[in-house]
Amino acid sequence: MATTPKSAKKLPFIDLYSDDDKLRKSAKTLFNYSKKYFPNSLVEELFQAIECSPPGSRTGILYYDVLSDVLPSLWTKLSLSKRNDLKIRLHEKVWLETDYETLKACSSCVSSLAGLLFPKNEWVLLFHLMFEYLGTNSSNGKLCVMLLWNELIPKCPEVFVPYVDFLIEGFTDLMPTILEDHRCRVAAARASVKLILYYSTPASFCKFYGLLEHVIVTLFVALGEEDLVCSLLEDLIVLVGVETAVFKVNIGVVVKYMVRIAENSKLGEKLRQLSIEFIVTLAEDREIGCGMMQMVPKEEVTKLLSVLIVMLVHIKDDPCWGNATSNDENEGQLSMCSYAMESLDRLAIALGGSVIVPCCAVGLFDLLHDQNWRIRHAAVPAIGLISEGCSKALLLEMEKLVQTIVKLIHDEHPRVCWATIRTIGQLLTYLSPRFQEQYHQQLLRALIEVLDDVDNPRLQTRAASAIQLFSQNCSADVSKPYLHNIVRKLVGFLQRGTAMMKEASLATLASLAISSQEDSAYLYDSLMPYLKVILETATNDTSRMLLAKSMECITMAAMAVGNLAINDYVEKVTAVLISLHETQTVIEDPMRRLLLLECGRLCKFLGADFLPYLSLVMPVALKSALLKNYLSVSDNSDTDDSDYESMIKATAGNKKIGIRAALLEEKALACHMLCFFSTELKEGMHLFVVVSALVPNLTFKFSEEVRMVSTSMPLLLNSASCAMKKGLLVTGCGQSPVQKLSDTIISSLLDALKKESKVQIQARLLEAFNESIQVPGSCLSKHQAEKFVDGISKVLSRCSYRKTEREKRAKEHTNSRKQELLKEEAEQHLTICRNIGICLGTMVKKLKASFLPHFDKFLPYVSLMWSNDRTAEERRIVVHLFRDVAEQCREEAFRHIMATAISICAEFGADFLKPHTKGILGHLKTALENPNAKHPDNIMTYEAAVSTCGKLNQFVSEGTSYEFIVLWLNHLPITCDLDEAKISHELLCSMMETSEQKVIGLGGSYIPIIIAIFAEVLWAGNNLASEETRTRIINLLKKFQRELEPLVLSKIFETLPLPHQNMLRIVLST
Repeated sequence: MATTPKSAKKLPFIDLYSDDDKLRKSAKTLFNYSKKYFPNSLVEELFQAIECSPPGSRTGILYYDVLSDVLPSLWTKLSLSKRNDLKIRLHEKVWLETDYETLKACSSCVSSLAGLLFPKNEWVLLFHLMFEYLGTNSSNGKLCVMLLWNELIPKCPEVFVPYVDFLIEGFTDLMPTILEDHRCRVAAARASVKLILYYSTPASFCKFYGLLEHVIVTLFVALGEEDLVCSLLEDLIVLVGVETAVFKVNIGVVVKYMVRIAENSKLGEKLRQLSIEFIVTLAEDREIGCGMMQMVPKEEVTKLLSVLIVMLVHIKDDPCWGNATSNDENEGQLSMCSYAMESLDRLAIALGGSVIVPCCAVGLFDLLHDQNWRIRHAAVPAIGLISEGCSKALLLEMEKLVQTIVKLIHDEHPRVCWATIRTIGQLLTYLSPRFQEQYHQQLLRALIEVLDDVDNPRLQTRAASAIQLFSQNCSADVSKPYLHNIVRKLVGFLQRGTAMMKEASLATLASLAISSQEDSAYLYDSLMPYLKVILETATNDTSRMLLAKSMECITMAAMAVGNLAINDYVEKVTAVLISLHETQTVIEDPMRRLLLLECGRLCKFLGADFLPYLSLVMPVALKSALLKNYLSVSDNSDTDDSDYESMIKATAGNKKIGIRAALLEEKALACHMLCFFSTELKEGMHLFVVVSALVPNLTFKFSEEVRMVSTSMPLLLNSASCAMKKGLLVTGCGQSPVQKLSDTIISSLLDALKKESKVQIQARLLEAFNESIQVPGSCLSKHQAEKFVDGISKVLSRCSYRKTEREKRAKEHTNSRKQELLKEEAEQHLTICRNIGICLGTMVKKLKASFLPHFDKFLPYVSLMWSNDRTAEERRIVVHLFRDVAEQCREEAFRHIMATAISICAEFGADFLKPHTKGILGHLKTALENPNAKHPDNIMTYEAAVSTCGKLNQFVSEGTSYEFIVLWLNHLPITCDLDEAKISHELLCSMMETSEQKVIGLGGSYIPIIIAIFAEVLWAGNNLASEETRTRIINLLKKFQRELEPLVLSKIFETLPLPHQNMLRIVLST
């Protein structure tokens, strides 16, 4: 084969990065073939291509990237000689490379292989040099080694555990010495962040504080190198999101520096945005970060809010904006403005009105009167953006604000008017219904006036949308005086308005039809003539969104007045809906969700008459429920963010990850619609197909909403049960449809409960489980019962841990926002406990005594809910639970758990049991004196009852008498349940030490019984008592020896077995 000249070395693999699909596909095929059959040759060719590439060339970097991706998977397929050769050549390359970009690519390639070999101790030379070069004088050597550390700590963190302290010292010493080469210093700072991220724990944070200080200093020293600083800031954002508390000591200084970056308009947009992102990420950590923000000086928060409001000024001024034919809310917004809007919203939600409103109130409200329209345009949206997180605080300010806001609806600049109306819409949403009730006159009159502004169709459209929001969040009585006037104007839009005006009018009229109640017939009569025309004259040229909005209006009006109103149009409506679905080409089109909702409404008012259309609708809903292309992954170097900006963004290594939020919303809605169809149509649904689509979504990690909606599967189970009652066939579920569905659904719910971390979803999973096991025909297996008890035990353990942490945080933070969050958490904890109690009660009623062995495992967690630091609600849950057990299981309940239950109540809730003590002890006496009480099958229950009797005598002293003291003593010692024995015998010692007269009886009549018990316990060695208890028993016996007449003690000893007598004499003689 001819040798390619060095300068012309080029492989077809370079086309893996080509924009030409044909070239890229061809290169990928060749590449995969070479990987499979010629790994040695492939690696050699790639390395030669790297060596032949000019210094700093893009091709050389791309070849490094290819080699980096392929080496870990091909390593074991390479010959031994090739492996050794490759390590030597890569080792030389990484230390000799001088071009920075190429060095980064080379380091990444080396680290991809080192991450594989270091854990196996197969690249010793590189490993040792990474430590040695921390002290090198070579600037290139320092840069190289820090790039490697930055890459390798995340790839094989376990390898460096023994060297953490050395690395902390090495990185800390290195950063201040690098004065000129910011690339090296930032690389060291990034490696330091990885070190903190992977090796710090709350107990060891203190030893990382010095290192973190140098990282923050480096951030500011290197501000001139914006790309470098951005990469460091991205790492710090990850760190503050994962290990928030590590910043606690220096949080005031760190936030101050971040605000300083954000307010420096000379710096780049990305850098300023990242500094804000750091603070927002910190604030969004509810457990620690929110509290840490309270430690930040108020003036810094005020500065940050001012920076964000100033960023809202970044919009384009288009003279033709008001006459646009589309209603794009983001039109004209520059990236800085868009980011500021998002951040202000998130910050307000995180910190709440008690922090945000005082910090921005005066300055922000003054800006509403500024002469510059851009400033007014920035100030008005700011109020709307903070309204979700600050609703209570803003309501207190509305008396002063509402007149100004209404005045700005008629501002001289149309963009200010539009922004004001949008802000009113946000206030109507988050401050409802009080905002509507208090200010409806000012708001609706102003909005109705805007509907007449024919010169500004964009304002008319926005006003119509604001009226829609008004109607959705208030009672019909509030809007009734304005209804006819609004309907007349909106119907006028249908006759002669632009497409966007018609779409907004239809949406508002649909909302009014639902909310207007007794006026719905008037609305229907006003609308239907126009809607029928749109429906009957629709062509391929008709606006798809207009058709969809028309369908929405028809279905909502029909729901308001009854389905008979549109019986003649059902087929046409359904045909249009399906046609609109079939013509969908844009994946994230909001119309997809709109059409799903319309199908649901059609099903709602048609009921069983919807069945003929189900075969058309179901494929659409199932397809949306099973959506999978919600992730987008691209290279970090890709500068095309056009699609990425509409997504939820994240960065992982050198990759950008985007999550298509619109698709997740569609997926959640489709899951809801499937459950809704099943509920409405019951036997008409192919239920197992629906269940199969919903089950995977119970553990769908990218959306809480999808997981929450999928918990509605008990509705499907209920539909199957109803069908079976009617003797109807349930398709797709075999001979026992309810059982098959319940097995699938219950198992899936329990699996999801085990994995779920969100408390709200855990609570809903418990509700769904309870609903499922109550459906007639469902059957809970023994394995599922065990799985449930294991699951709730883990949930309660986590709840108990969170409760401890919550109490700890409550002592540390006394600010109102933190207390609100802690109160929310406490309420969620109670909901979990309540739902667990309900589920257990249902299982006891359903399984009766067969569930008791499983319930027995749960009793230790019951004692947690009954301890002295628990709320009355938690204790009430325990009482109701025991009541259910007693009612459903009767004798079996006592045999298994009731004695233990009463014991728990006696220990932790003595006051509660006092009125019932005599009755309980009477039942215990009957049980203990039963001839079969000590039968092997009953012995453990018998001894639990003995222990309970003792605890009642100790903890509930009022209401007990000598009769019950002697009852307890006559059944001691406990000899089978060794754990219970040690507790009970320790209890006897405690009572002797604190209430001796009560225990020994009148005139010491019970002393012989007590001495006999003590003798038997001592004779058993360490089996029936701990070493400490045995010592206490001996001391009590010696006390008897001192206080009793020798003759009396001798007579008592004579009643004991001879071995016991001898043992006691030896014990008392020492």
